Amino acid sequence: MIRALLMGTILSVSAVAYAANGDVTADGWKEVGDENGILVWSKDIEGSDVVAFRGEALIDAPISKVAMVLSDTSRKLEWVADSKAAKDIEMLSPMDRIEYSHIGTPWPLQDREFVFRAKVEVDKNAKQMLIRFSSIEDDRIPMPKGRVRGKLLKCVYTLNSAAEGAKTHLRIEILADPMGSVPKWLVNAFQRRWPFVTLTRIREQAAKANVGEHQFLKAYLDGAISDEVAQAWIQGGWKKAQAEGVDFVKFSMSAPTKEVPAKK
Repeated sequence: MIRALLMGTILSVSAVAYAANGDVTADGWKEVGDENGILVWSKDIEGSDVVAFRGEALIDAPISKVAMVLSDTSRKLEWVADSKAAKDIEMLSPMDRIEYSHIGTPWPLQDREFVFRAKVEVDKNAKQMLIRFSSIEDDRIPMPKGRVRGKLLKCVYTLNSAAEGAKTHLRIEILADPMGSVPKWLVNAFQRRWPFVTLTRIREQAAKANVGEHQFLKAYLDGAISDEVAQAWIQGGWKKAQAEGVDFVKFSMSAPTKEVPAKK
């Protein structure tokens, strides 16, 4: 994250049409960039030297495919800027897990690590999916020498189905502190490019033919399965699959796609 945003800030800022006095929303978000259909906003947070950033873009893929990109941890090295390692620490359910991320930084900065919880919320009526990330303490992940544990103070990905299901409007928000001795003004300069880099790479992933759709989400949003069946799958099916050591991605791809009678 740091290297990509640093280089993007230094090498590209003069070529990007960042608004010095952009539009400001009622809740304090100021438009600071508009590039390749990606809008970037910033917001000052009371009591924090770190600035929050938001990015919005239309992804040319259905919400179930974008969700698959975000759910598949093995692909995060392909789209998370400067990712050196990414893994799931614990799968609490298909909608809740603890993750680890190792982010490389340019010399002489120390690499950053993040340990966080990712929780998913789905609104079938609105055809919307939210993923909320927040840092946690976890003794299972000791701090290696020469690294710094950063903090995700707030990070939310909001996916909304668009164009009658053919596309996805994706909005990402982040308030992150890499901690350590990096000056906060430099952190803000780095992170200003984060929404653009992230949304661009998610677009690229969603365009790949070998990326499938999250079948459970697709079936649920399309109304092919009821709330009751969905909950039974999450609570019962997940536990059975977990006990059998089934891979999460394969499990998501083989989720129930039609209504089935409840067991008595």
